[in-house]
Amino acid sequence: MAELAVGVDVQVPRHADRTCMFFEPASAGACAVHREMGEHALPSACRHFPREFLVDGRGTLVSLSHYCPTAAQMLSSPRALDVVNGESLRIGGAVEGLDATAALPPLLRPGLLTDLDGYAAWEHACLATLSREQLTAARGLDLIEEATGTVCEWQPGTVSLHEAVTAAFGTLGVGPAFAAATAGKPGSGRDMRERSLAAAFAPLVAQHIAHEALPVADYETTWQPLVEGSPEIERIAKNYLGARLFGNWIAYQGRGLLTVVEWLRACHAVLRNEMALRCMRERRPATPDDAIAAAGRADLLLVHTIDSQAFARFFA
Repeated sequence: MAELAVGVDVQVPRHADRTCMFFEPASAGACAVHREMGEHALPSACRHFPREFLVDGRGTLVSLSHYCPTAAQMLSSPRALDVVNGESLRIGGAVEGLDATAALPPLLRPGLLTDLDGYAAWEHACLATLSREQLTAARGLDLIEEATGTVCEWQPGTVSLHEAVTAAFGTLGVGPAFAAATAGKPGSGRDMRERSLAAAFAPLVAQHIAHEALPVADYETTWQPLVEGSPEIERIAKNYLGARLFGNWIAYQGRGLLTVVEWLRACHAVLRNEMALRCMRERRPATPDDAIAAAGRADLLLVHTIDSQAFARFFA
């Protein structure tokens, strides 16, 4: 067997259905390359999957793609969203991802940077908001946008950005009165805007997977009550949004924190759309299993297909 020269690009051959020729489903999903030659011989995409890496001044941040069935099943966990030490997710050798170690911190708004401490505080505050049991995913995004709009008004020379984040998120209406006012409302006042986001997002998707580009028609009047509202589905949706928030690349590619919020809304719109596609075949309500499967399909588009830089430019 001849050795390949260093730096030569090689693609793994696929069957007609685009599955890898080295994948062995009869052997519990084993990989012939991994078994015969070891981890170092795996293609980069296989070695990293299902991890997505961001490396910046805080260290190496790892999120997971829910196109991996094991990662998708974790979305149903009732545990509050949190950032944990991911030693078990490390891989040998160099990692590939977005290397922002030499980049400036993410923009707060056009013309003004965050600092890493303030940005991390904002990220954690968003995760804490998505962890609140009384909120649907849509309501959680509304609150995140409200608080982020306040944070984006911050000016240097006053309090620190970290303190401004704490103050903005600390004043959100999340008491019993707020919970009662939002009970029984699966969507939010921005439902039409989310569908508009999905429609605007469609041209990016159509470049790769044309038959999945268009949003489900009549979502609000026909499908929304069938795919939103149950506590189990909302938990999965919020956990999914938390995964797409943590260590996201859009913060470094966009034009401020509100671009990240638009990213989260697009992620939610795609997730809802995928659930509706599953339900409309049988005209039935969605189940938690539908939500988990929809997260896998959504990440096929959002993590493995579209160009995140193109998204950031599109929504900036």
